[in-house]
Amino acid sequence: MRSGADEKPNTEMESRNRSNPRKNSSSKSNRVAPPESLGRLLQQLKEKEKLKEGKSEATSERVNSLREEIRTLRLDLFGGQGGTRGISTQSMIHPSPREFTKMEGESASGSGKRQHQLVSCRPHENEIRQSPAAAPPATPHHDSAMDEQQVHKKVDVSGDGDNNDMKKEMDRGKSAQQIAKEEEMAFEANSFASYRKSWESNWGACSRGFFEDTTTVSPMHFTHCTPGCDPGNAAIAGATLQIFTIKLEELKGGLEWPLSVYGVVAARDCVDHSRNLLFSCDRWRSQKLSQEDPFLRLIGPSRAIVFTDDVYFETELRVKGKTLSQDIALISERRHYSGGRTISFSNCFCRIELCMERIHETVQATILGVRVKNGPWPFDYGGKVACLSPSWTYKVTGGKVFYTTHAPSMEVVMLASRGRTMPKGSCGYLRLSRHVVSVELEGSLNVVIQAYSESGDITTQGEVSFMPKACNISQETCFLDDSDPKVEVEITVAWSLLVSNRRHLMMNGMDFGELKEAVSGMGV
Repeated sequence: MRSGADEKPNTEMESRNRSNPRKNSSSKSNRVAPPESLGRLLQQLKEKEKLKEGKSEATSERVNSLREEIRTLRLDLFGGQGGTRGISTQSMIHPSPREFTKMEGESASGSGKRQHQLVSCRPHENEIRQSPAAAPPATPHHDSAMDEQQVHKKVDVSGDGDNNDMKKEMDRGKSAQQIAKEEEMAFEANSFASYRKSWESNWGACSRGFFEDTTTVSPMHFTHCTPGCDPGNAAIAGATLQIFTIKLEELKGGLEWPLSVYGVVAARDCVDHSRNLLFSCDRWRSQKLSQEDPFLRLIGPSRAIVFTDDVYFETELRVKGKTLSQDIALISERRHYSGGRTISFSNCFCRIELCMERIHETVQATILGVRVKNGPWPFDYGGKVACLSPSWTYKVTGGKVFYTTHAPSMEVVMLASRGRTMPKGSCGYLRLSRHVVSVELEGSLNVVIQAYSESGDITTQGEVSFMPKACNISQETCFLDDSDPKVEVEITVAWSLLVSNRRHLMMNGMDFGELKEAVSGMGV
C-alpha cells in the first residue's frame, strides 16, 4: 500500500505522460524487473565454484556456460555495468525503436558488440562513468525521430565543459611555454599543500602545534648542567647537519637578475618536528639577490639539526614585484635528506642549492657574544665573523699519542658585511645573524674575525680556538693583527649536549614550554 507522499510524484508523472503520448505509451514497458533466474544462476555458480579440482570437463563447461548466461543477463539489464548493485525496480533507460532494431540485427555478433550498442545509446551514463565526480543526471527521453548523431553526441553533465571554456579564455594569448609553467607551478603548490596536510595529520594533532610553528627547544638546554653529572637519556652527542650556504644557483623561465626574494627555508628533524628556520624574511624586508651575490642571508639554525632520524628541508620563496599583486611564487618544495653535501630544489623558475656537511658525535656551541673589549671600532667598512670546526684524530705509536688535524671543508659565516659599517650594539657587541654551530667532540671550534678597508680588502684579523665541552661556558680574547692601536675582541661560547627528543624532556620534567602550557591550561 502506497503512502500519500508517493501519490504526488505519480500524479506529476501522469501529467507529464499525458503531454507526451509517445512517452505515455512506453512508460509501462520501461519498468523492467530483473529475471528471477538471475539469483538462481548466481547460486548455482557459487556451488559449482566450490567443487574441488579434478572434476570432469563437463562440469567445467557447465560453469563457463553459467558465467556466460549471467554475463549476458547483466548486459541486457544494465548496459554493460555488471554487478548486482544496479538492480532496481525503478524505470530504466531504453533505446529508441530505431536503435533497438539495429541492435537486434547485430545481436549475433556477440555480447561485446551488444554492450557497445547499449553504452553508445545512453551517452549520459557513459559520460558519468568517465567522470565519477559528476552528479546523476535526469533520465533522458530518446525520441525515435532523433537524429543518430544527436544520440551519440557526448553530453557534459559534470560542468567540466564550462571550466574548460573558462580556462581556454584565460589562456587566450598565452604561449604554450607560459601555460606549461603555470600548470607546473599549480601542481607544485598542490603537492606542497598535500605535504602540509599530511604533517598536520601526523604531528599537528599529537603536539597541538601548527605547521608554521618554529622549534622552541633551546640550543643551551644542558649548558647549566654540572660537569660530570648525568643529564639523562634526553642528552646525547650525536650526528648533526652543519649548514653552510643556500644559493640561488640558476634562474629560468624568463626571470632575470637582480631580484628581491622573501619567504622561508627551514629544516625539520626528529626532536620536535617543528620548523628550524634557516632563512626567513617578510616582503617588506626582502633580500635583493644578484648574480655576483646569489646567497641567502641565513639566520639559523636556531639549534643543531639532529640527524639520528629523518630530516626534511622546506623552501617557500616568492619574488617581490612592484606591487603585492605582481609578486610571483618562486618555489614551494620540500626534500628528504638522504646524505651528501648538497641538496637541490628545482622547478621551471630556478634551482636552489643548499650546502651542508654531516658531522658525527657532536655538541652544539652557541656564540653568546662577540664584542670589542678594548680599542677603536674596527668595522667602519664592514667585516666578518666566521666559525670553523676542524676535527681531530689520534694514533698511538710506541706508547705515544700523535694527533692529526683535519681542516673543515667550509666556514660557517655568523655575520658578514662589506662596504658598510657593521651595526654596533651596547658595550661594543656585534649583532650576529647566526649563533649556533655544531662541533665534533674530538675536534675544536675556531672563531675568525676580520675587518675590511674601504676598498673591501682585509685590513686586520684575529682568531681564537675553543676546545668543545658537554656543558658550561667558555670565554676567550684575541687581538686583531696589524691594528694600531691594538683592538682586543672578546668571544663567549655556551656549550650543550644535543636534545634527542622533546618527549624525553617532558618525561624528565625539564621542558619549560610544556610546563608553561600546562600552567596556562589550569588558568594560573
